[in-house]
Amino acid sequence: MIGRRIKELRIKNGLKQQELADMFGLSSVSISFYENEQRQPDIDFVVAIAKYFDVSTDYLLGKTNTKTVSYTHLRAHETLSDL
Repeated sequence: MIGRRIKELRIKNGLKQQELADMFGLSSVSISFYENEQRQPDIDFVVAIAKYFDVSTDYLLGKTNTKTVSYTHLRAHETLSDL
Protein backbone atom coordinates (compact mmCIF):
# COMPACT_ATOMS: atom_id res chain seq x y z
CA MET A 1 0.00 0.00 0.00
CA ILE A 2 2.73 2.49 0.89
CA GLY A 3 4.30 2.19 -2.55
CA ARG A 4 1.03 2.95 -4.29
CA ARG A 5 0.47 5.96 -2.05
CA ILE A 6 3.98 7.33 -2.61
CA LYS A 7 3.57 7.00 -6.36
CA GLU A 8 0.12 8.61 -6.28
CA LEU A 9 1.41 11.60 -4.29
CA ARG A 10 4.54 11.95 -6.41
CA ILE A 11 2.56 12.00 -9.66
CA LYS A 12 -0.12 14.30 -8.24
CA ASN A 13 2.62 16.76 -7.33
CA GLY A 14 4.22 16.55 -10.77
CA LEU A 15 7.46 14.97 -9.60
CA LYS A 16 9.64 12.43 -11.35
CA GLN A 17 11.18 9.61 -9.37
CA GLN A 18 14.61 11.23 -9.68
CA GLU A 19 13.32 14.56 -8.37
CA LEU A 20 11.74 12.90 -5.33
CA ALA A 21 14.88 10.84 -4.77
CA ASP A 22 17.08 13.95 -4.90
CA MET A 23 14.93 15.68 -2.27
CA PHE A 24 15.53 12.87 0.20
CA GLY A 25 19.08 11.90 -0.71
CA LEU A 26 18.06 8.61 -2.31
CA SER A 27 18.48 7.02 -5.71
CA SER A 28 15.64 6.84 -8.21
CA VAL A 29 16.06 3.05 -8.00
CA SER A 30 15.15 3.20 -4.29
CA ILE A 31 12.01 5.20 -5.07
CA SER A 32 11.12 2.71 -7.79
CA PHE A 33 11.59 -0.21 -5.38
CA TYR A 34 9.34 1.51 -2.82
CA GLU A 35 6.66 2.32 -5.39
CA ASN A 36 6.67 -1.22 -6.74
CA GLU A 37 6.56 -2.73 -3.24
CA GLN A 38 9.91 -4.46 -3.80
CA ARG A 39 11.36 -2.85 -0.68
CA GLN A 40 9.90 -1.14 2.35
CA PRO A 41 11.14 2.36 3.22
CA ASP A 42 12.60 2.95 6.67
CA ILE A 43 10.57 4.83 9.26
CA ASP A 44 12.60 8.03 8.86
CA PHE A 45 11.71 8.19 5.18
CA VAL A 46 8.03 7.45 5.90
CA VAL A 47 7.86 10.32 8.39
CA ALA A 48 9.80 12.69 6.12
CA ILE A 49 7.70 11.98 3.05
CA ALA A 50 4.48 12.29 5.06
CA LYS A 51 5.60 15.74 6.20
CA TYR A 52 6.65 16.73 2.69
CA PHE A 53 3.31 15.74 1.14
CA ASP A 54 1.33 16.93 4.20
CA VAL A 55 -0.33 13.56 4.81
CA SER A 56 -0.44 11.31 7.83
CA THR A 57 1.79 8.30 8.17
CA ASP A 58 -1.39 6.28 8.67
CA TYR A 59 -2.49 7.36 5.20
CA LEU A 60 0.83 6.33 3.67
CA LEU A 61 0.67 2.96 5.42
CA GLY A 62 -2.88 2.32 4.25
CA LYS A 63 -4.40 2.43 7.73
CA THR A 64 -6.83 5.17 6.68
CA ASN A 65 -8.05 6.82 3.52
CA THR A 66 -8.06 10.21 5.23
CA LYS A 67 -4.94 12.05 4.12
CA THR A 68 -4.53 14.38 7.07
CA VAL A 69 -4.92 13.96 10.79
CA SER A 70 -7.97 15.55 12.36
CA TYR A 71 -7.50 16.99 15.82
CA THR A 72 -11.14 17.92 16.33
CA HIS A 73 -11.46 15.11 18.88
CA LEU A 74 -9.17 16.94 21.32
CA ARG A 75 -10.87 18.40 24.34
CA ALA A 76 -10.41 22.09 24.99
CA HIS A 77 -7.69 21.56 27.62
CA GLU A 78 -5.66 19.04 25.60
CA THR A 79 -2.78 19.81 23.29
CA LEU A 80 -0.98 17.63 20.78
CA SER A 81 1.76 16.97 23.32
CA ASP A 82 -0.85 15.30 25.56
CA LEU A 83 -1.38 12.55 22.99
